[in-house]
Amino acid sequence: MLKYSNDFSEWREVMPKVAAVPGVAGVSPFILNEVILSHGQTVTGAELKGIDPATAGGVSELPKQVIAGELGWITSPQKIPGTVVEPRGDASKQLEGPEYQQYLEDTLKRRQEHPEDSKLDPEALKNLPGICIGKEMSHQLRAWVGDLINVLTPLGEMTPTGPVPRSRPFRVACILYSGMYEYDSKFVYIGIPEAQKFFKMGESIVGLELKFTDVDAARALGRRVVAALGGFPYRTKDWAELNRNLFSALKLEKLAMAIILTCIVLVACFNILSTLIMLVLEKTKEISILKSMGARDASVMKIFVVEGLTIGAIGTAMGLLLGLASCSFIEKYGLQLDPDVYYISNLPVNVDGAQFVMVAAISLCLSYLATLYPATKASRLSPVDGLREE
Repeated sequence: MLKYSNDFSEWREVMPKVAAVPGVAGVSPFILNEVILSHGQTVTGAELKGIDPATAGGVSELPKQVIAGELGWITSPQKIPGTVVEPRGDASKQLEGPEYQQYLEDTLKRRQEHPEDSKLDPEALKNLPGICIGKEMSHQLRAWVGDLINVLTPLGEMTPTGPVPRSRPFRVACILYSGMYEYDSKFVYIGIPEAQKFFKMGESIVGLELKFTDVDAARALGRRVVAALGGFPYRTKDWAELNRNLFSALKLEKLAMAIILTCIVLVACFNILSTLIMLVLEKTKEISILKSMGARDASVMKIFVVEGLTIGAIGTAMGLLLGLASCSFIEKYGLQLDPDVYYISNLPVNVDGAQFVMVAAISLCLSYLATLYPATKASRLSPVDGLREE
């Protein structure tokens, strides 16, 4: 939830009202601005997000993504140890392998290669605020828990010669791993008070981060929250708006996959059609004998319709079972993706029963339509035509 103005100093009074709205599961304040990070001779851009560690876990999975250090150390920097902090937790198991081991060795050797951090007064180090960075950001900067990172913002002091950038050192409090490359390589986190001081925002924040009980109803619940606050100047942005480019690409991919699946089913239907046509041509004599014995056109037609539906049903069942088995295999063992291309490191799987039923129904309907032409031709076959050459 955001405001149209830059002054959001009343957020402490707004939070209880927002939390009382039905459907809201969590509320947490945040500050977001673009900054430049430097460690030694390495410089990179980042999105600096000020958070409240006490409430951040209610709106995101941030506390569960910590693989080294502690999220709470950003508000208690004196607890950041001076010794090397090894990876911990279940998330660190996902980082095992030669590539990650090499990355870990490089980052831990960083202090030996740049001993200037150790020359600082230990007491001064303890007074420096903490900052949390992603695994990819840690890799880029060659920084680990306890290292110093300089944060620079172009929103500095205004002087007669123009704005002067402002910078401040921070100590790395924890390393995060979300599995999404964009987040792990761009976002860094500090406490709300330190962000307010750094950006000279006073008691104001950028907005409130909300978590709803129903993620699909985020837009409607967002309008309900704004209405509870009296409307303007408050506004909301849901997850679809914040990730519009990603979901537009996914929508296009979903449309392409639907077209491909439809083409595959149509090819299968043409195979059923051609099989039944060949069967009618081969069984002309038998059809003529049945009709000469009194079989009605509807009875002959039913024979070929049932045969075509049987072929379609067997193919549909095998395809659905194969798809379900593939989804179960991927969900259990995972399918690695390149996060530089796909934003995520693993292929997510969501088995939707309604879509399985819909695919089966469409396949059977198309199989039925494919049987109509050959079945009709067989039912209209004259007994004389079938027995003429016998």
